[in-house]
Amino acid sequence: DGSPPRVWVVQRRAVRASEWNYDPNPDIASFINGMSVRPVMGIPFSEDNARWFEDMDEGTIFTVTMNTGAMLRFDFAARSQVRRSDTDIFRQVTPGLVLLLIGERDDEGLPTATRTLITATYPPDQELGRDGELVGLTLPDLPPIAATATPIQQNSPFADVDVQIISVTTQTGQLTTRFRLYNGGTETLHIAGDDIQLALGYVPNPVGPYVPAEGLNPLFIMSGQAIDLTITWMYSNEPFGSLFIGDYAFSLVV
Repeated sequence: DGSPPRVWVVQRRAVRASEWNYDPNPDIASFINGMSVRPVMGIPFSEDNARWFEDMDEGTIFTVTMNTGAMLRFDFAARSQVRRSDTDIFRQVTPGLVLLLIGERDDEGLPTATRTLITATYPPDQELGRDGELVGLTLPDLPPIAATATPIQQNSPFADVDVQIISVTTQTGQLTTRFRLYNGGTETLHIAGDDIQLALGYVPNPVGPYVPAEGLNPLFIMSGQAIDLTITWMYSNEPFGSLFIGDYAFSLVV
């Protein structure tokens, strides 16, 4: 209606032992680590935030400003009540956005059994313009992405690991990397989400910010074994990337 938009600052948060730790400040949202295709953001309960959730309806637009400066637009899809134990909201199937009103309590001071959920869709016809505005364009067929690898350390657990990029492909809002890791050493290799990180930008070999594959379950590769990994990242049409896998750096160029 022309009134100023509601703005929340977003912090990354990890959820451990089924407990969502968040800042109770009603102006600070929490983004769950590892949710890159369909981000899940928790909005602390307050009377004002509850009214905003009630007013969200068809025509509501959400703009997410990334720390790279890129902007993503999402359109309101639905509002519902979900149980606190419902885990389907965390599924990373299609690009979109999930907003959850968290921290509401009943008259006895106990957490409510249900939470208000807002889902939004990512319009497939949007593309980031050079001036930072979202314009309606059809995404072109992108050529294969070239990747070059350079080992950056020796005498580390990754010194005897061979890394091969299988493919890097893009579609609306997503960049998918597939690669093979072969452990040529004599010790079992342990890989966690922080061992695989990606930075996207508008200049060759962007120096950051790096996003770790925090949703990746810990992996163990025994001596002489290999595994193939597929990881999907949020993508805003940046033409360059830097991918770190262990002690290997890959330069990505669309």
